[in-house]
Amino acid sequence: MAILPTLNLVIRNLSPENAEFYTGLVFSIIGISTAIASPFIGRITSIPLTTLYRLMILGGSLLTALQGFASSVISLLTLRFIFGFFNAGMTIVGNVLIAKSGDSKNQGSSFGVYNGIISIGLVFGSTLGGVMSNRFGLAYSFFSSAFLLLASFFLSFLIREPEKEKSEI
Repeated sequence: MAILPTLNLVIRNLSPENAEFYTGLVFSIIGISTAIASPFIGRITSIPLTTLYRLMILGGSLLTALQGFASSVISLLTLRFIFGFFNAGMTIVGNVLIAKSGDSKNQGSSFGVYNGIISIGLVFGSTLGGVMSNRFGLAYSFFSSAFLLLASFFLSFLIREPEKEKSEI
């Protein structure tokens, strides 16, 4: 998330009074909506997994870009709350795709690689967000994060839909 290093600065610009309180709220609200959405996302079976994954990434990208245009703490909170639903989808569907795509012997290393990539994304995304906001303004941390998600959307077309499990007789 390229926005992590600059989010408190964005909030301080939007609302200098109570900035610390709002910063905590803005950071935590994604977790709240992710927790709310997770059980529902896990039940979606009418949409192919890769399609659902792409929709979640695309929605997350759009909502992240819109956060760069937030003109109040309330609008930022609202956008981040909605983003949490897409965050739940990206996380859950990504894990399901890994679980269904590989054989059981390699699942542990596949989950390790997936989580390692997420960690690398946090490191490079945060660095990119800091550089972009320093050079072009705070909103560009959101735009660079949205761009990275959009790149992930296009890369997701390399993912094949897992084969349906065959019942053994």
